[in-house]
Amino acid sequence: MANNENNSKEFLASEKKSEEQIDRLFDSIAGVQLDVSKGFGDRVLKEWGKRKPPARSRHWGYYAVPALIAVVLVLTHRFSGQAFEAGVQQQVAIRLDIRSHVKEAQCNVRVQLPEGVHFYSKTNPEVQASSSLELPCDAQTASGTLPIVLEGTEEGIKKVSVRFLDPAQQEISRADFNIRFRKGSVQT
Repeated sequence: MANNENNSKEFLASEKKSEEQIDRLFDSIAGVQLDVSKGFGDRVLKEWGKRKPPARSRHWGYYAVPALIAVVLVLTHRFSGQAFEAGVQQQVAIRLDIRSHVKEAQCNVRVQLPEGVHFYSKTNPEVQASSSLELPCDAQTASGTLPIVLEGTEEGIKKVSVRFLDPAQQEISRADFNIRFRKGSVQT
């Protein structure tokens, strides 16, 4: 028991001595004025920049940049869709691959055009007045492609909708694509 009391007294004495040393240290630097010359902050920041960041921060950057680029690319592709470009009053030919959308021998293809876009045909000018067109598709047509020629009358991005319908007029598949019409001619 006496041994514990001696240890406690020694511990308290060393603690008091440490406190006195700390107090003297603070008293000695209390009167010192720092010479903060012009550019001191820049020097401090420069030295700080020389220090290496912790390892986890460095490795996070290696993964963050490619991940951010991937997200931007995915979102850009997702919201841009298939982008075709054409000039206003310039015909653009679009080839629809029917076999990738339809597996049935009999179907209908319905093409719906937005305002400012019409079909173009030299042989059938009455088609130009229509904003939608429904074409029957048989076994021979369903195994190939369907060319459609369009012309825009105003600038902007226009969404063309193509629906593939079964004989009961139920939608089998759908393909939407955007066409950006600009003034002047567009080289393809």
